[in-house]
Amino acid sequence: MKKGDRVKYSGDDKEYIVVSPDVAFKWWFIVDKDGTSVKVPESELTGISEGPSINFKIEVDMGTVCDLIVTVIEDSTWCEIPQEVVAQIKTMFPKEPEVGFTGAQQVLSWGEKVAKAAMEKGVNVPVIESDEFDETPSKEVIGYIRPDTIKRGFSLLAKWYPETLSRILTEDWDIDDADILIQLSLFGEIVYS
Repeated sequence: MKKGDRVKYSGDDKEYIVVSPDVAFKWWFIVDKDGTSVKVPESELTGISEGPSINFKIEVDMGTVCDLIVTVIEDSTWCEIPQEVVAQIKTMFPKEPEVGFTGAQQVLSWGEKVAKAAMEKGVNVPVIESDEFDETPSKEVIGYIRPDTIKRGFSLLAKWYPETLSRILTEDWDIDDADILIQLSLFGEIVYS
């Protein structure tokens, strides 16, 4: 049994995905399609045979990926990017034109700069829990936006939320779809609803 395997938990008809093992103690963390996470002993799990399968690659336009990231980091109520990180990232991009500039140069929002820094420049962008509903937030890093985490999010999206993936691929997505992708990317499951 390995991470990503489909399993059933004894006495339960639901299907789960193995998230991570605790090999030393023979326990496994599994998650269902609704994002409910459970820690169970290995002896109570059975694999689901899928028979022969094929693997294929899906390519998502980098502009779409950045738009998905921007939607969540600029509009989400559960996460934010530390202001000092945003300030550092802004210095990586050319100085923006003065107010009133009418040329063809595109002015990037702070969120677009963060997304491009993570996905195109390889910056490991930390995400912290938002303080919108918490007067004393921990400001502890809860995950990182970078190409490998976003790729993991798409992989989990294909397994658990194919309808959401379909909307993203057809450019018919909304903030909820973006939110699902980013949470799967950061946590491997849906933590905030």
